[in-house]
Amino acid sequence: MQHLLRNKIKYFFVLIILLPAAVQEAALAGTVDFRSQIAPILAMRCLPCHDGKFMMGLYNLTDRRTAFQPGASGPRIVPGYPDKSPLFLNPGSTHKSVISMPPVGNRLTNPELAILRRWIVQGAAWPEGQTGVLSRNGD
Repeated sequence: MQHLLRNKIKYFFVLIILLPAAVQEAALAGTVDFRSQIAPILAMRCLPCHDGKFMMGLYNLTDRRTAFQPGASGPRIVPGYPDKSPLFLNPGSTHKSVISMPPVGNRLTNPELAILRRWIVQGAAWPEGQTGVLSRNGD
């Protein structure tokens, strides 16, 4: 009986440990939705410095038109190619005077980076008009 109880306890702890990974994997499956998955990441992690008022690197991420405007070194979002998209590459790289992006607050988590990568691979669909406008307070 005690052996059976130990097995149930082990099984329970395995579920507790693996469940978050399964939830993360489910979040990464299927088509990435801009409004529910990408917009919150950009609003929370990127807009504090790229909101149109305070634009580090002269990059404005408040809407589709400005987000897709090329910078001095070319396009910042290259649909289909995350490894050519500074929007994906910069959060994990270093800048001249900044260790990593974002320079303040928490860095993008691995699941957030994975979702951002999948979004770009899937074509970086960003709604036009008011639906695609981002703000720091999530409106």
